[in-house]
Amino acid sequence: MIKIRLQRKGRIRRPIYHIVVADSRSPRDGRIIEQVGRFDGVTEKKETILNVDRIMYWLDTGAQPTDSVRKILRTEGVLYKRHLKMWGKSDEEIAAAMEEWQAYRDSK
Repeated sequence: MIKIRLQRKGRIRRPIYHIVVADSRSPRDGRIIEQVGRFDGVTEKKETILNVDRIMYWLDTGAQPTDSVRKILRTEGVLYKRHLKMWGKSDEEIAAAMEEWQAYRDSK
């Protein structure tokens, strides 16, 4: 089974995680198929960099995100965008819904 999961990088007590697509049987820091993003939750920047097109491709192919990656994708709006696309919304409707969602998220 193909998984979208985190791969730990960085140094001691300062991890940076790569979001990778890998076979579920390979070890955590082992062989990967493709790197699709990066997550840094420790430093002051708290940056998340995602290649949304490739993540959508792998989700459509059948890759399953782990719980931690699912939470990251949910907070960035990738799963909401995929949900809208699965319901057959047009690109304009998806863009409007994503702007509305972003405004609601920023207001919290």
